Amino acid sequence: MKVAILDAPRKLKLAELPTPEINDQEVLIKVDCCGICGSDVKIYQGKWTIPFPRVLGHEFSGEVVEVGQHVNRFQPGDQVTVEEK
Repeated sequence: MKVAILDAPRKLKLAELPTPEINDQEVLIKVDCCGICGSDVKIYQGKWTIPFPRVLGHEFSGEVVEVGQHVNRFQPGDQVTVEEK
């Protein structure tokens, strides 16, 4: 999967990472659209201190492609949006 990785303030690169494996209580989502929010901008500018490297883009939408064994609310093919808090 392609990701934007921030190695340090203002040091952004695109990279290819392996598709993550999910556990029994997770879903795997193929991202269709990803937004950049105010916290991403502040992290990029170095105004917020976080551990690096960091994959940016925690507000996104896409399609569920895999569900864990104990997931009941979603199934492959569902269109979803996510906001990480």
